[in-house]
Amino acid sequence: MRMTQGIPFLMAAKEELDEKYFKHAVLIVETLSIRNTLVGKRNTNELDRGFGQWARQLRQGENSTSEIVAAAKSLCINDREFEEGFKELSELTSPQARYLLRKIEWFRDKETQIASTGVDIEHIVPQSLNPSWIGYMGGSDEEVQEASQKLGNLALLNERLNKQAATKPFKEKRDSFYKKSKIGITNSLANYEDWTYETISERQAEFADKAKKIWRL
Repeated sequence: MRMTQGIPFLMAAKEELDEKYFKHAVLIVETLSIRNTLVGKRNTNELDRGFGQWARQLRQGENSTSEIVAAAKSLCINDREFEEGFKELSELTSPQARYLLRKIEWFRDKETQIASTGVDIEHIVPQSLNPSWIGYMGGSDEEVQEASQKLGNLALLNERLNKQAATKPFKEKRDSFYKKSKIGITNSLANYEDWTYETISERQAEFADKAKKIWRL
């Protein structure tokens, strides 16, 4: 995710806490970074101060872990703000999108952990637009391009299949590639008759509902 602001706190937690509580520290950093920074677009100064303060407190033995958790909860944006922000997520880097989608897939099926290698980000509405896709979606070039960058338009797909899918029409992608995928949130794309602005928004809203249950303290 390329989010480094929590590293001082994690270093202190690794030195001062046992494995169980270190995992709690990882959860705090991940949840706050995704909720407040990636989704909430909050100024990072507040988290920087919190992580730095908690690192000092751990090393000096001034605060209990329960007090740090309480302080983290007080900083964390609420479910409503997080869910609404998640519905609008767009223009993510490939590592960010891959990580979020992997976590959502794992939430659906905890027995399946998707490797970070060998899996590409598939843009259902392709990034490289062509007249057929613009005509299929309707609207202006700018609207179609914006839709292509939404998280709801993204899927996880095997590298080989992703290259083959490229800019093919939706129904061909659905029948030839998505139906063959063993990744649940990708395979479920086979249930869509058509791909529209509305289906992208609906799918992203489903992700947002799961996200507030995944990234929570």
